[in-house]
Amino acid sequence: TFSYSFDLSIADPIELKEWKNFSFKSPKRKKYKDLDKQVINYLENEIAEAKKYNNTIAEENDWVFFETLLVDKDNVPLTPYLKDTFWVKLKNEEVIDPLHALFIGKKVNESFVSDYLEIDGTNNEYENYRYPYLIKINALVKGKNLSLDLLRNTFKLKNKTEVHNKLMEVFSYRNDLSQRKAIIEEIFHLLLSKHRFEVPKHLVLRRQEDILASLCKQPDYQVYKAQKNFDSYVEMLAEKQLKEEILIDQITHHENLCVEITDMQNYLHLFNNKRLREFVYFKPLLEKLDTPNTPISTTSLNLSVLREKTLNHIIHTLTH
Repeated sequence: TFSYSFDLSIADPIELKEWKNFSFKSPKRKKYKDLDKQVINYLENEIAEAKKYNNTIAEENDWVFFETLLVDKDNVPLTPYLKDTFWVKLKNEEVIDPLHALFIGKKVNESFVSDYLEIDGTNNEYENYRYPYLIKINALVKGKNLSLDLLRNTFKLKNKTEVHNKLMEVFSYRNDLSQRKAIIEEIFHLLLSKHRFEVPKHLVLRRQEDILASLCKQPDYQVYKAQKNFDSYVEMLAEKQLKEEILIDQITHHENLCVEITDMQNYLHLFNNKRLREFVYFKPLLEKLDTPNTPISTTSLNLSVLREKTLNHIIHTLTH
């Protein structure tokens, strides 16, 4: 018997306007020719590096998508309801993690049984009570380098010029803000100016707690906390995040968008290096994304991937 409890906070619906008809002027890139050379060199180097890796075999630094099914001592599935799916990043570590070792060298669609599967990344005090799982690798996202195919799929790019211009968004900075982030800020400014609504206070308070819990782990936390208006800044950030998420979620619903495995591949690919990460706006579970060999449930990723997909859909619609 399974028992589940859910704690939900629901925002009131928004009457969406015809946002696709809004007039949007995208922030311009800097015109330095050196930036174009940087993009060309970056693209050439990344493509050359990506060719060194095997696209069908799990290697260090790859993202691996796998499913698990609990089995008995004879490797027979106990029930189809004890099935789940995860992503794991196989980071290059001096000491090889046992979970890491399970996947290295395995191919897409390959299956195997293992009793070493610590989903939460903690040490199991009861190793004699490990349970065997049938594990199947369903997909891979390669390594540390840019994938031209995934980049094109993510942003619906049709040719070399569009690829170049898209990469320029994370090479062109003005006042320490990339063109990509400037575009997103202007998009939300436009959408929120057309859709006025209030966020329930209890939602803001809960988000403030989440922000503070994250900030506490930062080495400069005490410096931030000592600032005169620290609490009001946290409150403003919480309200800003919630308004953006509420609006994005309702546009997602209105547009009937959903998450597929290809969307997750496109999304996780953008975490391959610092330059590509600048494209990502909705970032979930940063601690887990940066923790070696810690599986992340697809359920945990779904919402952020869907929000990112919707944001890219909005940007593409308003800029084409």
